[in-house]
Amino acid sequence: MSNFTFLQNAINTSPRLENLAAAIDLLYAPLTRSQDAWQRWCYHGHVLPVANFACELAIAHGANLEQCAAGALLHDVADTVMLRDDPQFEAASVKIAEAQLCMCGFTAEEIEVLMRKVIEPHSCTDGPPPTLDGKIVASGDALAHLLTDFYTFTTWAHLGDDDYLAHREWVLGKLEKDLTRKIFFEDARSRVEPAYQALKLVFGGAGNA
Repeated sequence: MSNFTFLQNAINTSPRLENLAAAIDLLYAPLTRSQDAWQRWCYHGHVLPVANFACELAIAHGANLEQCAAGALLHDVADTVMLRDDPQFEAASVKIAEAQLCMCGFTAEEIEVLMRKVIEPHSCTDGPPPTLDGKIVASGDALAHLLTDFYTFTTWAHLGDDDYLAHREWVLGKLEKDLTRKIFFEDARSRVEPAYQALKLVFGGAGNA
């Protein structure tokens, strides 16, 4: 995790987080041999960047660093056992995350808060997360979408799909959601604005910039 300084510093301050990070590393390790491109890419390409951004934001905005790091590391953990389009994905994420948190010494009360107020609402599908820590993780997820190769990777992974226009519309919708509904801090929104505009130009054309 040498490239993820904020995350590594958080891990160094918390034995529970150190144990959790090691356990998650083991969960994702077999995916390097997966036949699915997303599964091979997602840990170092997405999960660790989300956690690093979440730790950076937690420090900047006075959130609970341990809770934010744990929530970010576990936010899509069912990727370790199934593909994203599996109807059981969300339920499996909850089950695996709860088990990992319990194993690493988090209390039942802490697990309840992490699951219900940080991890489960991180996609902001039903509105914003109710806590600062939840908003940090949701924002970290959006920053990782906008400031890494997430959108170019997903487009490459869809090469050969029959409906490019449908994928482009998915990208444009997700870009808008990331900027306007998932980032809750003005400094973070300003930081990603150039990337957002560039990606919108690439996927939407000059008329949509």
